[in-house]
Amino acid sequence: MKRLLIALSVVSLIIFNPVFSQTEDTGERKTETTGETTKTDEKKTEDTKTEDTKTEEKKTEEKKTEEKKTEEKTAGLMWTDPKTNVIYVNSKVQFTLKSKDELSEVDFIEYKLDDSSTYIKYSGAFSVQKEGSHTIIYRAVDKAGNREVDQVFNMVVDNNPPKIRVLPAKPFHIKNDNKYTSAGNFFTFHVTDDYSGVKTVEYGVNSNELKKYEGDVIKLSSSGTQFIKYQAVDNLGNKVAGNLVIEVDAEKPVVEIIPSISLFKVGEKQYARRTTAFEVKGTDAGSGVSQILVKIDGS
Repeated sequence: MKRLLIALSVVSLIIFNPVFSQTEDTGERKTETTGETTKTDEKKTEDTKTEDTKTEEKKTEEKKTEEKKTEEKTAGLMWTDPKTNVIYVNSKVQFTLKSKDELSEVDFIEYKLDDSSTYIKYSGAFSVQKEGSHTIIYRAVDKAGNREVDQVFNMVVDNNPPKIRVLPAKPFHIKNDNKYTSAGNFFTFHVTDDYSGVKTVEYGVNSNELKKYEGDVIKLSSSGTQFIKYQAVDNLGNKVAGNLVIEVDAEKPVVEIIPSISLFKVGEKQYARRTTAFEVKGTDAGSGVSQILVKIDGS
C-alpha cells in the first residue's frame, strides 16, 4: 500500500519597528570614548578639565540630541487597544513573513492587502502607507504545491497626531497679526483624533512646565502678554505641539468730545452755538477701539 504524504507549510507574520540604525553603534562608540577619557584623566578633577574636553563633550551632547530626534522621526509605533484588541500601527512599522515546512521546502510566500484579488509574491519586509483599517492576508506554498490556509492580520494605520484647537469664550481680536482679549476671558481646548484616540493633553500658561488638561476652563486674568503652550498625544504616540501668544488688554479706552467751535461759559454752565458740531474721538493703546456709542440727554 502506498502512502500519500501531504506537506503543510506554516507561515508567520512578524512585526518590527525600524529605528535609526546608527543609534546603538554610536552609543557603544561613545561609551568606549568616555572610558578612554576616564582612564587618561582619572587623576584630574572636574575643575581641571581642558577646554578641548569640554568642547568635545558639548559636541557629543548635541549629537545625542540630534540622534534622538532622528530616532523619533524614524521609529515605528504600535499599540493594542486593551478593550477592543485592535492593533494600531504607523507606516514606519515593517511586516516580515517567515515560514517553515516539516516535509518539503517552502517554495514561496504570497500576500494581499484588503480586498485585492491579486496575491503578491513576498520578497522582503513591507509597510502599509495609507491611513485607516487594513487586512493583510498571507499564506505559504511548498514545493509540493500545497497552499496554506489563508492567514489574516487586521490593523489600523494611524500616521497623524491629534487635532487641537484653542476655543476662547469671546473671540480674540486680531490687530497687526496680534491676538487681543479682555481680562477675564477664558478658553478651553478641543482635541480629537481620527483613529487610536487621544491619550493626553498638556498645557502651560507663561511656563515651560506643562500640566495635564482635564477639560477645565483656563482664565486669562493677568494684563499683558500671555504665552500659552500646549501639546496632545494619541494612544499610538503621534504628538502635536503648539503655542499661542495672547495680549490681555485690561486698560479702558479714552473718549474725548471735541467741539468745532469753542464753548463759552456762563456762570457754572457751558454753552455751544447753534452751528457747533461735535466730534467724539476714542483712543486705545492696546487692542484699539471697537466702537463708540453716543446718546444725547435721556435718549
